[in-house]
Amino acid sequence: MSEEALNRHQRAAITKRKRTRAWILDAARSLFDEHGYHAVTRDDIAAKAGVGAATIHKHFSTKQTVAVAAYAPYVLGLMQATEKSLANGVQIDWVITEFIRELALELHDHPTMAYALLPLAQGQRTLTHSGNSEEVLDVSFQQLTELLGKLLERQACHDRSGILVVEVADFYLSGLLTWIVQHPERSDEDAAALLLSQLL
Repeated sequence: MSEEALNRHQRAAITKRKRTRAWILDAARSLFDEHGYHAVTRDDIAAKAGVGAATIHKHFSTKQTVAVAAYAPYVLGLMQATEKSLANGVQIDWVITEFIRELALELHDHPTMAYALLPLAQGQRTLTHSGNSEEVLDVSFQQLTELLGKLLERQACHDRSGILVVEVADFYLSGLLTWIVQHPERSDEDAAALLLSQLL
């Protein structure tokens, strides 16, 4: 087989994997939004996506990895916008406020993300992907804490206490996730206001 044909086959396989993952993640978002995190299984997602159970197990090792990958684009967009504001020299209290408000809104609108990230915040598990994980959009609790830690460090109000800024950020974000999970009837504004009252 020629190198050109091999490359064509490799490209086709990559395209097929991406398309399959897109189907899985679209199905996952739909089911999680309709039924909640606990009522949905990977087999339910596979059925809705029109793929076999073995296929979803090949791409995602746990329901948690599916959930985080399904909602990652919402949080990654927020993280990129926050980094851009920070790079453009926007006033730091405003950047922190917007980051927390938008994160609370995304978690409130998509509580499955909060359920999936909470065990990571509590140090219970780490996320691992099956297959070619570089093709999966992902966001980790650690990335969120590092970003909030960077914001707090710029604000320079927490680094004098002797506690590592990332540990402080970890504490606050864990609290936000817990609040969202334990108080689904409360608004995202309530969750954000509670956290911001402690940060600013």
